[in-house]
Amino acid sequence: MTVVVTHSTPSDASFSTTGATAWDATHTLSGVGTMAEQNANAVAITGGSINGTTVGVTTPTTGAFTYASFPSQSVAPATPATGFTQYAASTGMFSWKGTNGFIRQFDASGITADRTWVLPNTAGTIALTSNLGTIASQNSNSVAITGGSIDGTTVGATTASTGAFTTLSASSTVSGTGFSTYLASPPTIGGTAAAAGTFTTLTGTTSTTTPIVQNSAAAAIAFKTNSATSAITQFNIAHTASAVNYVQVTGAVTGVAPVISSQGSDAAVPISFTTKSTGSYRFYSSSQSYTQVRIDGSISAVNYLDFYGSVASSAPSFRVGGSDTDIQLSLVPKGLGIVLTNQQTPAAVTATGTLTIANLLTQIITSTSAIAVALTLPTGTLSDAGVSGGTSAVNTSFDYSIINLGSAVGDVTMVAGTGHTIVGSVTVAVGTTGRFRCRKTATNTFVSYRV
Repeated sequence: MTVVVTHSTPSDASFSTTGATAWDATHTLSGVGTMAEQNANAVAITGGSINGTTVGVTTPTTGAFTYASFPSQSVAPATPATGFTQYAASTGMFSWKGTNGFIRQFDASGITADRTWVLPNTAGTIALTSNLGTIASQNSNSVAITGGSIDGTTVGATTASTGAFTTLSASSTVSGTGFSTYLASPPTIGGTAAAAGTFTTLTGTTSTTTPIVQNSAAAAIAFKTNSATSAITQFNIAHTASAVNYVQVTGAVTGVAPVISSQGSDAAVPISFTTKSTGSYRFYSSSQSYTQVRIDGSISAVNYLDFYGSVASSAPSFRVGGSDTDIQLSLVPKGLGIVLTNQQTPAAVTATGTLTIANLLTQIITSTSAIAVALTLPTGTLSDAGVSGGTSAVNTSFDYSIINLGSAVGDVTMVAGTGHTIVGSVTVAVGTTGRFRCRKTATNTFVSYRV
């Protein structure tokens, strides 16, 4: 290689060369050629630029860059160099194509703001979309799942831990020692902080256990319908301090009536029904279609009606009670209606004899004798036994009539019996009727009054 150096001659003319006129610090090298023609094994490029040429293609080595940029292109080079060829895809992310022809690429087409990726992770591995696999194959000891769903896999099968659910349902069974123990002796619901709850069914732990609905405070329990924000009270149970008696509702099998009863620790427990102000009691049939009994409220009432059942052979009682000493009883039909009573078939006598209490209780006795007859009243003992089995109260009474249908000489004469006397005329003439009121004055003692 020929190198031609051209320079100026020094001012003192101590050096000269062809065409040189003056010597100074300037000189020119021409004809040097390219770096490939020179000794390049220790080149240090400290400025300028390298454009349009490959770097390290023959013998690669280390390199350092403050910034590496690849022109954007939509496809990888057709033939990669040894190792891999780097290029920038149209998305602007770093990509490369290996010698096997497969492309590795970071796709950032969805990015709308600055992002930072740290590779590798703290474990020294890099997770790729092609080998993420499942959470089981990743570092899952601090996973926080905030969306999506978990389907078709067990939860806590190896190492159980706590969990919280808004709704817990099972298509078949819910099992586990801890869960079974929890259900066997569950804590109270709302025992610490009470709140609203919704249930479809409340059942006891066994067939003989009664579930308890309890207000922990000294207040009522209300059963309501409609939504929680506009609930309507349908049934209310008031609080009674130290209550020992209560109301029980019992269902029934076919053909038997359900029961509302009073229960409790007292030997005899009455039951009370009350209305608000002067509201009435109403008893209906056919789903409230027909009124059967109505008890109207009365302001400041002190007198009332009593109803009594009875034992065998005695009559139930319908009585008046109250604070007044003397209380009348009114049976008031409506309009032209009357009070109807039952009338037995009248007793018929044709000769002198003793009447039975059953004869008197028919309330009509006929006599068709052609001669005079005497009719003796039953004894007081027989009368008491025959009227409500001896349980009738003192001053209980009933009426009976003697109708004489005999001939002109067939008068009827009433005769007193032991413990059963007569007050008034004792003769019932032919063609007339004698009416008597039989009154109980004491046990086994009666008086028949002619009225």
